[in-house]
Amino acid sequence: MSVEERLDPATGLYTRHFFGMLFNHEISRTHRYPSPLVLLRIATRYDTPTDDDKRRNAKTNLARMLFHNLRQVDVPAQFGEDYLVLLPATDEKGGATVGNRLLQRLQSEYPTQSGETYSMAIHIGMAAHSGGPDASAEAILVQASEALEEARQRGTNTMVSFREIATLKL
Repeated sequence: MSVEERLDPATGLYTRHFFGMLFNHEISRTHRYPSPLVLLRIATRYDTPTDDDKRRNAKTNLARMLFHNLRQVDVPAQFGEDYLVLLPATDEKGGATVGNRLLQRLQSEYPTQSGETYSMAIHIGMAAHSGGPDASAEAILVQASEALEEARQRGTNTMVSFREIATLKL
């Protein structure tokens, strides 16, 4: 597999396809050696209409922030307009710590090459699994997506855990 197939050229993050391969590998590992994992799904929204230059700049800044605030074993990826971060060997409490840290650090103004600034609203959905044979990449992604939708409903700069909304449904 070429570098272009593994990495998004604009951000340096893993592509959706390569992320899927890594995610399935981690799921296989947790089946054999039960270990927790967390998936964060991150969405951004801009405070003002942005042009393509600002949008590219925002993606680059967000990718840089992810690289500087994640462990080497964590797996950040571009996922359409959203971002995914897989946190292997991380329980729900650890995932919440990472998610909240990212939320705080991503809430700032960013400069563009022309000297203007813009800010982003951040929403994070989190799904955690304790590990074992019932772990499923598809189910964990669906849970993180549902948590992200709830975070969007709650407002700007929020993070929601799937466990939180699953508890509310009971």
